Amino acid sequence: MNHEDQMREVAEKEVSGLAHPAARLFPLLNKKEMHALAQDIADHGQTVPIRRERVVDADGTEHTWVVDGRNRLVASRMAGVEPTYVDGTAPITEEQAVALVISLNLARRHLSLAQRAAIAADLKEMLAKDADKRKKAGTSAPNGTKGTASAQAAEVMGVSARSVDRAAKVKREDPKTHEAIKRGEVKHIPTPKPERDSLKVVSTATKGYTTHPVEVKLTPPKPAKRDTPTTTADDVSVVVVENVVEVLDDLARDLSSITGDIDRTSVTKLGKAYDRFGKAYESLLDRMVAAQKTKDGLKTALVQPKAEAAVAGGSSNPA
Repeated sequence: MNHEDQMREVAEKEVSGLAHPAARLFPLLNKKEMHALAQDIADHGQTVPIRRERVVDADGTEHTWVVDGRNRLVASRMAGVEPTYVDGTAPITEEQAVALVISLNLARRHLSLAQRAAIAADLKEMLAKDADKRKKAGTSAPNGTKGTASAQAAEVMGVSARSVDRAAKVKREDPKTHEAIKRGEVKHIPTPKPERDSLKVVSTATKGYTTHPVEVKLTPPKPAKRDTPTTTADDVSVVVVENVVEVLDDLARDLSSITGDIDRTSVTKLGKAYDRFGKAYESLLDRMVAAQKTKDGLKTALVQPKAEAAVAGGSSNPA
């Protein structure tokens, strides 16, 4: 490890203790990008100040946290430049701090659906801990707070609760893959293997848009005979249905959030929603085509009608 990389690692560890927990949910710049930012700050100075806020915890404890500019702080330390700050004028609550951090990062970063789901899985844990603190301190939840930690994290990050639960499962079973998803190195959340005994996939109802429940039940497999395929089309079709329903749920969430007059912002948001849906749909088809080559008895007709029917059902709803 060269001297620059050592400086970066030291700076990242130091800054980690100064940043608000919600800010630490988002990945830092990669090594190349961080070195470039440090060089730019060394050459031109830190032009955008780092934002700090005094945050009051659920138990009444006050901390001063960096809520915006974590990468700038790391790069400034690497460059040997004294960082500049802008401080909030009054204390804010933990919930306000989380909302501020999420809003600033989502507005500025181009995160994939998988990245947002992985970050939401981390946020879910943080929200659950905050709820426990409030319970012990005897304080009530903020106005408007409702639902499980998973549902709250899903709403904040703009993904489905199912995506959050899947990402949380990956985090528990494979933390390295979880972090790779957050960094954008792994593009999709691994799809869990369907259980053979039974599987129920139900899409949720969202404001202004209702998706119909889809239920798939499988019976235990019969003992395999000689020269008889042990893997059937059902194994893959279940995954197809689950993924299509999940993608439609995410699209429905975006559509249902567009209310009132259709302005430029709504049109842009709608366009991004359809763009994400299109990419997810193409990814599903690619995975199914690859699976078709190795699954005995699986035909292209299995994938195409199910996926196209799901798309047709979702696209006919008004924005």
